[in-house]
Amino acid sequence: MTKKQIKTEDTIETSYPGNETPFDMVQMNKKPIMAHFYDILKLSGFNPDSDPMKRTPERQWEVLRTLTEGYNIDPTLDRMYRDYALGDVPGVRICPGIHFVSMCEHHFAPFYGTVDIAYMPGNGKVTGLSKLPQLVQKYARRPQLQERMVSQIADELIERCEATGVLVIGRGYHTCEMIEGIHEGFHRDAPYITPEIRGCFATDASLRDATIAHLGRSSQ
Repeated sequence: MTKKQIKTEDTIETSYPGNETPFDMVQMNKKPIMAHFYDILKLSGFNPDSDPMKRTPERQWEVLRTLTEGYNIDPTLDRMYRDYALGDVPGVRICPGIHFVSMCEHHFAPFYGTVDIAYMPGNGKVTGLSKLPQLVQKYARRPQLQERMVSQIADELIERCEATGVLVIGRGYHTCEMIEGIHEGFHRDAPYITPEIRGCFATDASLRDATIAHLGRSSQ
């Protein structure tokens, strides 16, 4: 099977003639992926045939499958509903504290946390509430950078929901930093915070401050 390399944003991904996603490839290549994990354990001096580790290669494959399933998630954000509560007056819609688990593309170590989403409907319509957690999972469940993840979430809300403003705040705890921090004698309990501010939230400071205050109260 011939591969070709395509540059997408900051990552190099492999495409195949059938346009399979990385999630599809993980599904299709279960046995060789498990075999490689088996070899990694053996080359590292462990006994992959021991009772505690005999299912470790398969468990590792399951983790990889879970943390790449975002490539196959496509929430129907543009299936909009008229919000009669809005009337002629725009109103911010806020969905705080959406939990996520992702995978740092530098170390292939997990990072996890929450995403707050606020958006200003631009056409009197709102997207379904369940679509926002799906949107977060779409961009979290893949090798990722937290900064890029919140930017991608904001981009899709602007493009597909016709929102006139978007505020997305990611709060993440990175296990790669925690592991490295042990060697440096520190451990940071506070999350890494990445805000993405677009449209009316960027231009209207009072609206932005009020929305952030609502998000702060909802997280307490």
